[in-house]
Amino acid sequence: MPVGRLSKADQQYVKSELARQKARHEDQTPEPGDTATQAGQWPGWRGPNRDGISPDTGLLKQWPPEGPKLLWKVDNIGKGFSSVAVVNETVYITGHLGDKLTLFAFDLQGEPRWQVNHDSAYNKSHPGSRSTPVIDRGNLYIISGNGLVGCYDATRGGKPK
Repeated sequence: MPVGRLSKADQQYVKSELARQKARHEDQTPEPGDTATQAGQWPGWRGPNRDGISPDTGLLKQWPPEGPKLLWKVDNIGKGFSSVAVVNETVYITGHLGDKLTLFAFDLQGEPRWQVNHDSAYNKSHPGSRSTPVIDRGNLYIISGNGLVGCYDATRGGKPK
């Protein structure tokens, strides 16, 4: 929607928010709890800067011929096409489990922390989840293939505090 179609109050809010983000970007000052600025975090699709580039250092320039060592694997999350988010030693992913889009959280050893059903499964074309969680300031945000937006507490999977 063009900004000009918003109410005057909403236009003012958008202007102030854009100015705040521009100032923050220019001085690189992270906001408190800003997950994207914490080392070793991958808070959503394509990483902290949404560019697919990891800011981590010391990574291999080339994998060994046998590939990287498999640390763990989970087979019971259903069908899907989403990628993971990794924040505070927790791996988040979605999958279609039965007829539900389900959010899963695992520790770094692959042990389940929690799971919650978010919406009914998307079945219109190429059934499977297509919703990568995004984590910010302790909240997990998701939008289902059906368009249902949700916000969950990233630590426990329930409603945010």
